[in-house]
Amino acid sequence: MYNLLFVNYLMFNLLNALKNANAVHDNSDIEHLHKFRVYTRRVVSLLKLFMPEEKKIIKSLKRALKYTNVLRDLDVLLLTINEKKFPNLKNEIRQYRINEYKRVWTKETLDEISSIILNASDELHTLPGIDSYLHMIEVAEQYFADTMHIYRTLSSEHDSDKKFHEVRIRFKIARYAFEFLKNCQIAEEESKIEECKKAQKSFGDVQDIYSQLQWFKEYSKTNPSKECTKIINKLTKKLKKERQNITLSSS
Repeated sequence: MYNLLFVNYLMFNLLNALKNANAVHDNSDIEHLHKFRVYTRRVVSLLKLFMPEEKKIIKSLKRALKYTNVLRDLDVLLLTINEKKFPNLKNEIRQYRINEYKRVWTKETLDEISSIILNASDELHTLPGIDSYLHMIEVAEQYFADTMHIYRTLSSEHDSDKKFHEVRIRFKIARYAFEFLKNCQIAEEESKIEECKKAQKSFGDVQDIYSQLQWFKEYSKTNPSKECTKIINKLTKKLKKERQNITLSSS
């Protein structure tokens, strides 16, 4: 019964990932791309936590996600740039996103992503069972406890941006695990889900700012402008502040 619940939950997410991937086109709502990534990442996260030995499925789904990284980064950039303050820069990035979509989202790409998801779905039916519900709860609880310990010892001055990103991913994995346990009525984990959501939001803001900063630094090498310099300076200050806010709230 347990394994059926787990496999069905993973299958539900993969089918929704495929549905949203097929809905992506040049004028589609950016939420379709975002949802494709969320559903796929949820499966990757749950397998990494509960069945880390299933490296083949995990690796293939990560490959599917990689196709969409640049498009999602650009979507986030466009959502956060103030057009009144940076009109030229926003127009440049909007056009850059159009060009990247044409380069990345081809029929061959969608066919590859569809094949990866369908093959992963087939492989899910061959997964071995896990000992018990209690084992799942214990794994999720321990992972969450370890994550909270790392969170409370973070230093805005000494820990790297990579370390902050790793903690963000840990909270995301813990949240997906607790949501699975709750949705399948294995355990009631609402309070921990809310804790993970809150932390994930804070760390997500830091990661978004960091990614944007790196993107603009690279972009400015070939497309220098006053607007680009201004936004780099703004993001540098904002990143430092957000990192400090996270470490203060964990104290």
